[in-house]
Amino acid sequence: MPLVFIVDDEELVLRSLHRLLSRAGISAFAFSEPEAALARREERPDLLICDYQLPRIDGLTLAREFKHSSPATRTMLLSGGVADEAVATALSDGTVDAFCGKPWLFDEMLTAVRGLLPPNP
Repeated sequence: MPLVFIVDDEELVLRSLHRLLSRAGISAFAFSEPEAALARREERPDLLICDYQLPRIDGLTLAREFKHSSPATRTMLLSGGVADEAVATALSDGTVDAFCGKPWLFDEMLTAVRGLLPPNP
């Protein structure tokens, strides 16, 4: 079963995403602090979904850390704002595999997540 880490400091976003993925049969762990997700990166999740604007460690730095320790981990960055040049660069260099603005539609988010996960055997 694919493993997804969700990192967002907004509790409502975190719960909504966790509930959406869990109901779709996707194993997901939710973290409100980026350091907590980093402490478990040895679990090598298939997908990291993280907010761009996180306290202490921004989403791009978190994505880079996961890509460094687990190159196969796909990454999706979330933001309530417009993607800036740093996000565009991260998308083009492969640090970030997908970008999704907030708010999102549940069906579109689930389709995007499934597209980033490895196929089921």
